[in-house]
Amino acid sequence: MDTVQQSMEMLQKNVDALRNEISTLENYPLHKEEDIRNYHEKVKTVNSLFRGLNPLLKKEDSVELLARFNAASTRAQAFRDELNKQKQQFIDFKMAIVKARINEAELKIEEHYSECISILKQVSDWLKVGKVDLKYAQTIYPEMNEIVLSVKLGIADLDELWALWKSVREKSDAGKKNIWEVNFNLCKADLIPIDDHAKNGDPYEATKAIMDMQKRLRDFKMSTEQAEEIKKTLNELWELANVRIKEKKDIVKEEFKRKRDEFQQKKQEWLIKTKSAFDRFTNLVAKNNEVVEKAAEQVAQLIDERDTARSDAYKSRIQVWIDEKQTKINDINKTNAELQAKIDNMKKELLKAKMIDKEKTSVVNAAPVEVIEPAKTSETNTD
Repeated sequence: MDTVQQSMEMLQKNVDALRNEISTLENYPLHKEEDIRNYHEKVKTVNSLFRGLNPLLKKEDSVELLARFNAASTRAQAFRDELNKQKQQFIDFKMAIVKARINEAELKIEEHYSECISILKQVSDWLKVGKVDLKYAQTIYPEMNEIVLSVKLGIADLDELWALWKSVREKSDAGKKNIWEVNFNLCKADLIPIDDHAKNGDPYEATKAIMDMQKRLRDFKMSTEQAEEIKKTLNELWELANVRIKEKKDIVKEEFKRKRDEFQQKKQEWLIKTKSAFDRFTNLVAKNNEVVEKAAEQVAQLIDERDTARSDAYKSRIQVWIDEKQTKINDINKTNAELQAKIDNMKKELLKAKMIDKEKTSVVNAAPVEVIEPAKTSETNTD
């Protein structure tokens, strides 16, 4: 075989190879971004074959193959354009999700500062790893899935989001300081009535309010310096209130002691008076008993005299005397009974006070004297 024939066969072989490569490009499956990269590797091979064969190709072959190659490239470019469009849409989705979350944090600066900081921390984590939370993303775009989230943001996109994040973070810092100032002023306003209680009002109310304030301080966000100032003031008011509480306790103790001493003094005075009355009533009962005993003897004598009298008129006069004596005895006995009741009551108190001896207080109380008439007989005395 001569050299020309060999060359023609080699040319045809290369043309067939180029046709096959172009056919591969025409039918190459395009589904994902990786397919485009692999597709371009094939394009490099086709371009290499074209460069080597182009001067030797027949015009009709060159036109045919170039048209097919351009058509395959147009299909790939259309897929790339659609892929880029979809990718940009995914990027826009991710950008919108992050921006929405940052905007949500901004809205919470004033009234929900801690939630604002929590959201900013979450967004910061998203931007660092380049992936947002799927569950949160689906609240904005229900169709969101892991494929969409896997699309990486470009440097320019990340710079834009970081700039927005920093802007809200700076606002949050300013808002935090504003919240601190508001809380600090609220605390200082709450200190006014506590100060008044501690200095002029009820110190017990002051200590109660101080303890309540100390508990509430945990929920008041403010700077360390501001918190220390409030705590220092509370400690000073606590000391002041406790000094006044001690003073009040001392006054109460003194008043209690004064009243106790006054009571003891009055009680002692009463006991002295009671002892005097006790002695007086005891002596009176004793004297009355003596009177009763004498009267009883006189009654007994009168009864004997009446029974031996011969004159009815004289008997009647003696009986009057007897009745008078007996009335006197009954009155004295009644008085003694009343006095003895008082003596018994006084004796209990005096015994407790140890102002009398139990052994020496057995007052012998004369039994009430009654006139016992002798039994009457059927005999009748005559003058």
